[in-house]
Amino acid sequence: MTLPLIGVVLAVGIALARGGRFAHAARNDLHWLPALIAGLALQTLLDALAARGAVGEAGTVALLLLSEAAVLGFCIRNWYRAGMVLIGLGFTCNVLVIMANGGMPVGADAIRAMGGDPAGAVLAGKHHLMTAATALPWLADVIPLPPIDLIVSIGDVLLVAGMVPFAHDLMTPDEPYARVGRRRSPARRQAGVGA
Repeated sequence: MTLPLIGVVLAVGIALARGGRFAHAARNDLHWLPALIAGLALQTLLDALAARGAVGEAGTVALLLLSEAAVLGFCIRNWYRAGMVLIGLGFTCNVLVIMANGGMPVGADAIRAMGGDPAGAVLAGKHHLMTAATALPWLADVIPLPPIDLIVSIGDVLLVAGMVPFAHDLMTPDEPYARVGRRRSPARRQAGVGA
């Protein structure tokens, strides 16, 4: 399970614990939702193709550009939502390092911190071992998380940091504003206006 997926589960769990409901999310006015779905589908397709060795560096970059355009379009259109700026920034960080290197580099020190041997590590999909020639190494998968057996990037951390407030924003109604919208003045209440 990847960190963003763990982040989604965590974010939804926190929102539910704080009174959020899926029904509220279904009624939300997210814009360009098909763009988000298409972008994530392209990411999934890229991972599947890369795992089979069916896509080269040029194909990886092309699919990433399409995915980036779709997801960032969604983030920009919904920028006012809680957490959306962090989500967009995290996604951009990941795409930048992948595009610069034709895949996601993984730090040897992070592999060692997880108890592995970089020389014998088998990296799946679009991941490959970081070298001295790696561009933007600080954006690569260099953060070991032994408790969940993952090595993640700063982009992944930003994504998860944005998902928690975003899920809460979607799943929790804005009660103070909802009440204000329905409030009537004393004179209107006496006259029975606005019932």
